Amino acid sequence: MELEKALLLGEERSLENQINVDRSQLEGLNSSLKQIDDCIRLWKAESLQSATEITAKLMTSEKELQRLEKLHEDFCGTADEETELLERLKFQHELVESHKKVHYKLL
Repeated sequence: MELEKALLLGEERSLENQINVDRSQLEGLNSSLKQIDDCIRLWKAESLQSATEITAKLMTSEKELQRLEKLHEDFCGTADEETELLERLKFQHELVESHKKVHYKLL
């Protein structure tokens, strides 16, 4: 009877130790999960802010492109002035395309 009791007590201690180890691992996993959740939350907020900013930049650059295209349609000036305007138009087209690429990558 004493031997059985000693064996059972030993098994109980062993199981309690395993429970403590498991609890410790669970706390570590919960801590890691919280850190991951915090990182995801921060990433989402930053991504939303970036998407909002690039959308605003895209809209602004598209408006400027439309303005320059209208200027070119109504242009009455020298060849040098037209060349300068065409260079600005080309740059603005490239800027719009660049903003579009970034915008679609964020979506």
